[in-house]
Amino acid sequence: MLLKRKYDRSAPADKWIKVRRQYAVNNADGTVLFNASGTPAAVERDVLVPPVLGVEIKRMPLHAKQHFTPRLVEGGRLEGWLTLTGGVITIHAEGGDVRWKVLHKPGRYCCHCAMKLPDDPTGVAARMHIVEKHAGVTSPDPHHPAGYCCNNYFDCVLEGVPNG
Repeated sequence: MLLKRKYDRSAPADKWIKVRRQYAVNNADGTVLFNASGTPAAVERDVLVPPVLGVEIKRMPLHAKQHFTPRLVEGGRLEGWLTLTGGVITIHAEGGDVRWKVLHKPGRYCCHCAMKLPDDPTGVAARMHIVEKHAGVTSPDPHHPAGYCCNNYFDCVLEGVPNG
């Protein structure tokens, strides 16, 4: 899905929001500098941006599944064009609301029984669950042979579109 934010550039200066942005560091000839590790060098700067009036959905996905990062969800909530209530993410876009049912929130899940597991940083609770509930059973998900996965996104399915 491609979203385009619509900004209120005529808003008074005291309504503009300070955000931290990352910019590539360029040589005098315009080429990007790289760190010793081979990654592009970058600097962070605070910039002022006008408040967001809303969003326009430029392109809907070809399939009904969508992943939303926590950063996008929280940013959309703060800017007022997205709500998360009752297990549904609603994008308040030009042309009407688009609703996505949340199947899984970010966190650890069992691949065998789809149970939400505790999000301890070590993964001990997830491994204990696998040993206690699914000992000796091969993981049904070949991409997660340990039998559990850790999602860093909201796993969603399209629920409703404007006039749909």
